[in-house]
Amino acid sequence: MPNKGLKLFLLLQVSLSCPGMAQQNTPGISLSFRNLNKETGDRFSLSDNGKCSFTISFPNDTSLHTNAFLLYIDSTDSYLSTRAFDNKPVVNKGEKNFALSYTLYKPGKYTFSLYTKEFKFITKKYLQVILPDASAGKKTGDGDFTYLSNTLNTLYYLNSKVVYAEGVDQYGYPLREYRNITMPAGGLTSNIIITNPYPINSPSLNITIEKENGAKQFMPVERKTIMVENPSENHFHFKYTFRTPGNYRIEIRAQSGIWINDGCLTIRPAE
Repeated sequence: MPNKGLKLFLLLQVSLSCPGMAQQNTPGISLSFRNLNKETGDRFSLSDNGKCSFTISFPNDTSLHTNAFLLYIDSTDSYLSTRAFDNKPVVNKGEKNFALSYTLYKPGKYTFSLYTKEFKFITKKYLQVILPDASAGKKTGDGDFTYLSNTLNTLYYLNSKVVYAEGVDQYGYPLREYRNITMPAGGLTSNIIITNPYPINSPSLNITIEKENGAKQFMPVERKTIMVENPSENHFHFKYTFRTPGNYRIEIRAQSGIWINDGCLTIRPAE
């Protein structure tokens, strides 16, 4: 049986990326973004907990002649997800609109493209997600920040890294890093190292291991919580064994849920 998810992804990718397929916005229909602070626009900041939650809406238009919509979401470097929803507008103050909520966790530029169920392009809009204003912190010493009264937020983990390595030295720093490696017999046990300019400052880390599927989507395969032996250090490492080849991404979050960073790894099949 054909993979419907893969078919959907490929059709959307073709319509989004082929220069010969010009996309014309449907007159009178545009996407609107509204965050939890009731601000509207196309540029929002991450909150202190590392999230940017908002509502996406657009007006009802009976001329579209469809009973469902597809909202395709991607960033400048990767496909994120597709949301499908029925043609059931919400009535608010006498007006009928469609609305759904979405949350982003990283700064960057995102594209939201709306289609009918039949893959007819309707409209698209860009959204810029930025870090919280650094001026909210107080500069001290050699340019360090007292981040928002010493509370942890995404700024605190700016310039953090997640790397894969064959081993670590006596201080816990990576030895022989890699991003692309051949799967050895019996699986690949990798040392995963998180480094930050400041102390990790979290008693535990929430780890999500994701693997890319046939539709080019990273889907969770395992979640685990790892205790941090010394949160006052600016680095931490743990081991994980990969059993099958593929493209992986490991996301690291502090105990509070704040996103720290993620790192990608390609494991090639043995030749």
